[in-house]
Amino acid sequence: MVNLVHDRFVVVEQFQRDGAYVVRVELPEVEVSVAGRYLVVRGASERGTFSRSLRLPDGAEPFGLRTVPLDGCVEIVIPLVVGR
Repeated sequence: MVNLVHDRFVVVEQFQRDGAYVVRVELPEVEVSVAGRYLVVRGASERGTFSRSLRLPDGAEPFGLRTVPLDGCVEIVIPLVVGR
């Protein structure tokens, strides 16, 4: 299931793939941090600044977080641990 959220400036997709929670942000560069059970994503474009806090799903292992640059987007990939 894909959760597609439109911000005033930025499209954010959330989905699960290959045992991971994936967030795709339509910005070429983002700053990513984890605060408790929330993934915090910040960035900027010519239209302004962007900030979004997303609740991590059960089983998300933020210590394994990695970012993957794509064409004009960034994917944030967080492993999911089964039975957690």
